[in-house]
Amino acid sequence: MHKMQNHIERLLFLSTTLLLLNSSIARANPIISEFMAANRSTIVDDDNDRTDWIELFNPSGSSIKLQGWALTDDPKHQLKWDFPNINLRSKEYRVIFASGKSRTSINAPLHTDFKLSSETGYLALLNAEGQAVYE
Repeated sequence: MHKMQNHIERLLFLSTTLLLLNSSIARANPIISEFMAANRSTIVDDDNDRTDWIELFNPSGSSIKLQGWALTDDPKHQLKWDFPNINLRSKEYRVIFASGKSRTSINAPLHTDFKLSSETGYLALLNAEGQAVYE
């Protein structure tokens, strides 16, 4: 009887551990780590313009394919800027310029088709299913 109770306790512990591990992995999404609206003094883009920018960070231990993901400044998520077929490596930061220039070449800096508002606004990162994973 005592051995059976030990086995049940071990199974419960392992099940709980696997459940927590699985939910932790499911939450391993990139995040918007920083953004700048009304950029007057920080980084410049590839045209030497001081445009708005958004910084993404991948906190997970593996690479994340961003194809199908999007950024939006529309709270209804109807208007969005889609990422090209790129990967965000583990622990990698990536700057995307919110310039309105709409550039998606994987061999050059990325630019959204919208600019950030310095007064009020909305910004979200949408996964491939269109769900906001970071607002």
